[in-house]
Amino acid sequence: MIEYRVQVNKDGTEHWYNSNDQIHREGDKPAYIDPDGHKEYWIKGKRHREKGPSVIFSDGRVQYWLNGEKIAKEEHERRTKHVLEITIAELETQFGCKVRIVKDKTNPGSATEADLHRRAFYDSIFKRTIFKENPNRGKN
Repeated sequence: MIEYRVQVNKDGTEHWYNSNDQIHREGDKPAYIDPDGHKEYWIKGKRHREKGPSVIFSDGRVQYWLNGEKIAKEEHERRTKHVLEITIAELETQFGCKVRIVKDKTNPGSATEADLHRRAFYDSIFKRTIFKENPNRGKN
């Protein structure tokens, strides 16, 4: 469990700090709170929020930040888009049939490093299976 030090100034602003004395607050809660409605989300001394804008001004304007980097809303949405991780066996169980993974034709560069390792693994299993079944396959 994280222990916080909370500093409340005479004007009512709150600053939350972690044990390393960095402005920080987890649980999608602001680390800087101004009574006028201005809020800022910080993690380990950097403006950061994945579930929305990390700076919300009292007049309603917002700013998006990830790991201390100010970015546009569209970039924030792209970087924080959730990805479902599921195994082929889970897909086959869910759909009740065999599943074959195909490359995304709309985004040819979409294969991740994990995809490449997974494919190499399946290719090696496939090759071992084929040659065990017919060791003379491919020989003339």
